[in-house]
Amino acid sequence: MSPIRSIAGRPWTVLALVLGSVLAALIPASKLELQADLVSLLPDDAPAAEDYRTFLEHFGGAGKVFVLVESVAESGRDSVAGTDPAADSAVDRGGILVAAVDGLATRLGGSAEVAAVRRGLEPEDEAFFYRFVARRAPLLLPEAALGDLEARLSPERIRARARQLRSLLRTPAGGAQKRLLAVDPLGLVADLPGLSAAAGARVDPWTGGFRSNSGDAAMLMLTPRGSELDAAGGRELWRQLRTAFEEVAAEVDPGGRAGLRFHAVGGPLYAAQDEATLRRDLQWTVAGSALACALVLRLVFGAWRLPVALLVALGTALAWTAGALGLVLGRLSAVSLGFSAVLVGLGVDYGIHGGAHVRRALLGGADGATALRSAWRHAGAGIATTALTTAAGFATLAVAHFRPLRELGVVVAIGILAVLLASVTAGAAVVVQGAGGAPGRVWGWLERWTTRVVLGAAGRPRLVLALAAVLTAASAVGLLRLELSADPRALRPEDHPALAAEALLGERFDVGLDGWTVVVRGDDLPEALDRSAAVEALLESAGGGRVEVTSAGDWLAAGSGLRERLRRLGEMPFAAAADSLEAALLEEGLAPRGFAAGLDALRAFGTGLDPGAPGRGDWPDGLSELVRDSPDGGTLAALRVRVPRGLWPEGPPEELLGAIDTAAPGAGVAAATRLGAEMRSLAGQDLRRLAWVAATWVLLVVWLSFRGRPVRAALSLLPVTLGSIWVLGAWGALGRPLDLLGLAVVPMLLGIGIDDGLHAVHGARGGVGLIASVRSAALAMTVTTVTTCIGFGSLALSSVPGLRNGGLLVCAGVLACLGATLLVLPALAAYGKKEGGSKRPEKEAS
Repeated sequence: MSPIRSIAGRPWTVLALVLGSVLAALIPASKLELQADLVSLLPDDAPAAEDYRTFLEHFGGAGKVFVLVESVAESGRDSVAGTDPAADSAVDRGGILVAAVDGLATRLGGSAEVAAVRRGLEPEDEAFFYRFVARRAPLLLPEAALGDLEARLSPERIRARARQLRSLLRTPAGGAQKRLLAVDPLGLVADLPGLSAAAGARVDPWTGGFRSNSGDAAMLMLTPRGSELDAAGGRELWRQLRTAFEEVAAEVDPGGRAGLRFHAVGGPLYAAQDEATLRRDLQWTVAGSALACALVLRLVFGAWRLPVALLVALGTALAWTAGALGLVLGRLSAVSLGFSAVLVGLGVDYGIHGGAHVRRALLGGADGATALRSAWRHAGAGIATTALTTAAGFATLAVAHFRPLRELGVVVAIGILAVLLASVTAGAAVVVQGAGGAPGRVWGWLERWTTRVVLGAAGRPRLVLALAAVLTAASAVGLLRLELSADPRALRPEDHPALAAEALLGERFDVGLDGWTVVVRGDDLPEALDRSAAVEALLESAGGGRVEVTSAGDWLAAGSGLRERLRRLGEMPFAAAADSLEAALLEEGLAPRGFAAGLDALRAFGTGLDPGAPGRGDWPDGLSELVRDSPDGGTLAALRVRVPRGLWPEGPPEELLGAIDTAAPGAGVAAATRLGAEMRSLAGQDLRRLAWVAATWVLLVVWLSFRGRPVRAALSLLPVTLGSIWVLGAWGALGRPLDLLGLAVVPMLLGIGIDDGLHAVHGARGGVGLIASVRSAALAMTVTTVTTCIGFGSLALSSVPGLRNGGLLVCAGVLACLGATLLVLPALAAYGKKEGGSKRPEKEAS
């Protein structure tokens, strides 16, 4: 007994087994994790991407949470709608911003979601600076400053410096600098590189906090306890941030006259916001496409039995797919899961083709079991072949460089096979229960319309074929203009809550979305710092002095560089200079004991000794962020590089990368510009490779399905070939680029667009001509195209540009393939018949 006969004979047993399998699949499906982090979007086995991944994983990338408070009120006397202008007074925006940031720091400092709070130069930064930076300034001076250093130690310069100290200490400014002068009496810290970049952002010299150039925004930096992937922690942190800001704003600006606004970006906030946005998209697209498909099926079939059978099969397949993915992958990137909605449109295709045959048999008086067997006999081969070609087309994405594309291939390939199995089990079991009723009006209208189109094309074959040739030639021109875009923003929601904060961060504080980070490796801290110094010198030289570099080596001295610097300092007259300075201070009426720390440091340098190196526990947070312990027991040091606009627009040149690797073997350069250039190159490779692999697999399946008959195979491939050329050519002619998700469109079109051609040619068997076959299947082809367009068209609701573009392209592609099937195949068949002197197409089709 065949499987179809078994299902027709025991429908309730089949449904019970299906229900049990669905319940079992829900267990692994519930454990499927959704990832929305940037690391999951990076390509594999690519140098720039690997360097960027190292940077993100070890230094957190945007692991810090930046909290921005801005004042949008105008300067001077500001009025707010609803207040009395006569009562207005000058708004102290600076004071309100400082108070707001201080209040946020106080409230968030005790949060379980926050490990540390930084609002600028903290007390620990100041302590570190006086104890380990100012006293050790000779060790940190650039090489160019050493020539003048020895001259500054001469007795004449020392006496002049003592007179300068006396004059300075008698002024208000001197009083403020007294602590610095005590540890650095020669004023060497003024020559230290990177002093102005100590905090990694602009610092207000009066408050020590992060302030924008215009003074209308202040910033707070948080170190979250959770990782960038902790979406749950990100949601809780966002709630706490909102609550804290509302409380602080009411406290420091009760009238709202400063116009305080709040923004936050970075860390686990990205994961929380990405997940929320993409989950919302997924719910809308899946629900919307399922509802729309159900309505279309109800209109076409005129009764609910067949639509219910198709939706039962679809729901079963989605549950099986989710369970399989939970077992096989365990986690999915949110972008690849976003395409799950297309399974709704694709999944009902097989049921529609079979359902159309079932419907005709039922209207002819057959019972459910007989109608099911008849449908399988007439449409089974086409359904199975189209499912395999679609799965094969998507499975080719497994060779893509980009993880979302690979996962997309796995998701849809498994889903399509699950839909096929569910359609012939759960769907068939529901159909067998009986399905009466007359066909709906839409059924009859579509049948008449599609028949008119097919016979019209068969009646004017030369005109149809000539128009198709012209359209194909014009589309080929557009194909030559088709470009690839590797902009990763196409993979993220364009209305992402972080975008405004990111823009403010770069505009007001020069905090880093366009800089580089060089990650240097060493067996220990001294070696990492030595290599950092070599890379820093290389970058400054290559950039002609226009490149700004911030490194841990600006504040630490260790390794061979420290030993060499101590040797050179020991050859300078530091001890004599200390004695001269002590005597000169006495002559100027200044007590040497007030400068004891600085004098002791000078004498230590005179003997070739370090006056006191900091331990790891002495480092402030800002310095600790630039150094990490690597998993292999070594040390990683980060150099923040700010490159002037236009200097290296495509990222670091290859020769510079080679020089960096020579100076610091194993170093990585994380640069968005470099990553973008590499992704564009990989995208081009993937497009060519995916197209060839998909074409090979589809050709193999088609060849096997037609048992090696080349003419039939070629005819089935003609509609998808023409449709793909037409759509991609039009896309290129319109100047629209293919983004990273758009790469999936080529194998999608090959896997999906071929369905109509396969049904048409497979139906032309047993003496049935091609025109008659196309006419018979035209209604089902049209309905499946509509439902496929609904599935992919639902992606237009997505806020992710890549998903929207992919949905639009596939939608247009399957419509073009349907047009080629209904017009070009009948015209070609009729043209061949007329050339051979056969009967008219209308008679051949009847």
